[in-house]
Amino acid sequence: MSCNFETDQLEGYLVEIAKAAFKGTKYNLIFKEVDTWSRALLMLKEAQVDGMIPSLSTVAEVEGTVLMPEEFISNTADICMIKKGNPWLFKNVNSLDSIGMLGVISGGDYGEEINLWMKNNPNKLTWLGSDHVYERALKMIKLGRIDAFPESKEVLFYTRHKLGFDNDLVEGGETFKYASFIGFGKQSKKAVEYNKIVTDYIRKIRRTGELDELFMKYGLPVVKKTNLD
Repeated sequence: MSCNFETDQLEGYLVEIAKAAFKGTKYNLIFKEVDTWSRALLMLKEAQVDGMIPSLSTVAEVEGTVLMPEEFISNTADICMIKKGNPWLFKNVNSLDSIGMLGVISGGDYGEEINLWMKNNPNKLTWLGSDHVYERALKMIKLGRIDAFPESKEVLFYTRHKLGFDNDLVEGGETFKYASFIGFGKQSKKAVEYNKIVTDYIRKIRRTGELDELFMKYGLPVVKKTNLD
């Protein structure tokens, strides 16, 4: 079975969960690194891979492609990371009108409203390539080269912690909320079985407290039990 995940230098807690869930089963995970989430989703749609990390509960196109889980792994959000002391906050897309420079990933999808704003405000954008993009973006915020960078809260908190920037960078508002999970494509004949393996493992480590320990390891806040509600 092959599974896509977006890549930085770091493995990521979802990858750790996937590896542990399938350890000891008859299945051998093969990971393929992909630079953007949208590319990973396309590969899933085209049946080039069986699964995808992460899958997001709020993305409409996922519902027709990915088998929705019985239980999500975490409640999270995309946020704008900013430098400590910067009074700017993201409240809605109009908030971006007052920003100096927004860092964005080349080929990234930020949702219909933000994508439209980006199209209309190219002079306020700094485009970043895929190589070590999260580390580069946070370093640029600290140096004042960009004012904000939108991305998954979990990714940004972890990268901030890894770089030792916990006292330098802060959350500057949520762009949207969602729940994350390890998703398997409906085109896979064994998607239901794969989903059950992961679901059973998540319930186990949530019950034992291992999931909380994993979140803390990655510098993430501990989350409450998350389901389809």
